[in-house]
Order: sequence, then C-alpha cells, then structure tokens
Amino acid sequence: MLELKKLRYFVEIAETGSFSQAARRLSIAQPALSRHVRELEEQLGALFRRNGRGVELTEIGALALPRAQALLREADKILVDLHSVKGKPVGAVMIGMPPSVTMTLVPPLVRRIRRDFPGIHLRVSEGFSGDVTEWLTEGRLDIAVLYKAGRSAHAIGRHLMNEDLFLVGRADAPVLANQSVRLADVLKLPLVLPGKPHGIRLLVESVAVHYGLDVNVHLELDAMALIKELVLDEDVYTILPFGGVYHQVEAKVLAASRIVDPSVTRELILAETPHHVPTTAMKEVLRCTHLEVEELVRQGKWLRSR
Repeated sequence: MLELKKLRYFVEIAETGSFSQAARRLSIAQPALSRHVRELEEQLGALFRRNGRGVELTEIGALALPRAQALLREADKILVDLHSVKGKPVGAVMIGMPPSVTMTLVPPLVRRIRRDFPGIHLRVSEGFSGDVTEWLTEGRLDIAVLYKAGRSAHAIGRHLMNEDLFLVGRADAPVLANQSVRLADVLKLPLVLPGKPHGIRLLVESVAVHYGLDVNVHLELDAMALIKELVLDEDVYTILPFGGVYHQVEAKVLAASRIVDPSVTRELILAETPHHVPTTAMKEVLRCTHLEVEELVRQGKWLRSR
C-alpha cells in the first residue's frame, strides 16, 4: 500500500531536483529520505536517475509525479475540511480574474474574507481572461471570475451579471459630455487598448467587424493602470467597464459614457475548476464573491444606471 508520507517525499525531491535540498525542506536526515525513496521504488520502479546537478525523473517518475501531486492535494483538502467541521473554514483558496475585475472586486472581497473567515488564505492571480481560463482548466486555480464574450467563450460558470463597456477620457473631453456615445463615433477616436489576447480588445474588434467599422488603435498597452494614466495625460481615450474607472469618475478626473448603437456588453461569470474537490473554504469564497459583486452593483460602483 502506498504511504502518503513517502509520496510527499517523492514529490519534494522531484520539485527540487535534489535529495539534499529536499531533506532540508522536509527536516529529515538525507539517509532516511533515501531509504524511504528506495522503499517506494520497490513498489513502483525506478523514479529518479542521477545527473550532474542532482537527480531527474525517469519515465516512471514523470508518470507518477502529477498523480502523486493530485493525491496529496486532495489529502490536504480532506484534512482542511475535517478541521473546518470544528469551526470556521481554513485553508488556501486560489482565485483568478482579469485586471478590470481585480481593481474593483479584490479590495472589498479581501476585507470581507479577513473579517469573516480569518482562517482562509486567499491567493489572487491576475491575467487576461484567456490566461485565467487556462489556469482554471489546468487546476492552477480553484475559482475564476471571467468575462464570457459570446459563443466563443470556453469557460462555463454561474452568471454574475451583464456589463456594458464605456468610452473613457479626461473629464473635460467634449465627446464625453453626454451619458452615451455611438460606437461609430467611439471607434474614430485615438484609442489606447490592450493587445488582442485581451478580452476587451477582442470584443471591441469583433463588434466593429460585424458592423463594418474600423478601430483607430492609437497605442497598444497591456497594463490597465498605465492606460488610465495615459488617458489622463494625453488627448486619447480608452474603453473600459464602468467599475474600472468608478473612483476616477467620482473624483472628476475622468469621464465615462456608455457605448450605444450598438452597446458593447460582456457577461461576467464565476467558474470553478473541475480538478479540485470543493472545500468548505472554496464554497465560502464563492459565496462571498457573489455577495460582493451584488453589493458593488447596488452601490453603483460597478454598473452605472441607464
């Protein structure tokens, strides 16, 4: 029968590539570590071969590693859930989201988790929606908040809300004097947009192509904070959800007008990885995420009323 302890030793050696380094991390004598690995190899076959820098996986070892890692993750989650029965949830939860969501959702979500569930360690990863979807599919995330743009989206999750995109520029820009602006007029302006892997860029260009319009991309920039700084300093514009510029609009340094005729809309979803058994901590983070999105919408910080 396989012992979890020996599998944990195997995984540590495989990840460090060194018996001595693994022994230090595990706080075990190297001869004892070697003995445990030999016993495991008697069951499974040769797992490591020596190289000039330490050890590397054999074919059997490479096959065993992801299975051992998955087994240890599930064992750890079982322990977390059993401890949670005694009190409030504990354990790490990995959540990913795109930059336009991070700047709006993360601060209040972190405050709620710290206040209500101090035993939960929240780890937030930021990336383009395509990257976040990939991380979720691979099991590198537990939860993801994603934009699902039409039929081409691959992620499947629970609906959170539909969100319009806005033209954003300096507060004194005449084109932003009204609450809405036509898409055809928006696309003629000098726009600073992220590169094509970004969901906003793909959505804007797909809508433009559908209506036979060209997009005037003045500059490509893949950093949301820098895009807003450039819009503040230069005679350029960008396209963002209202939540991404709520604070700057409130401070009257930026203005935002809803894009209409047609509107450009995205669906926000909350998805879970199929690779991890949901823990109590994950379930609470899912619930808190729903609550925070609802609260931000209610306060007018995410969606602007029509």
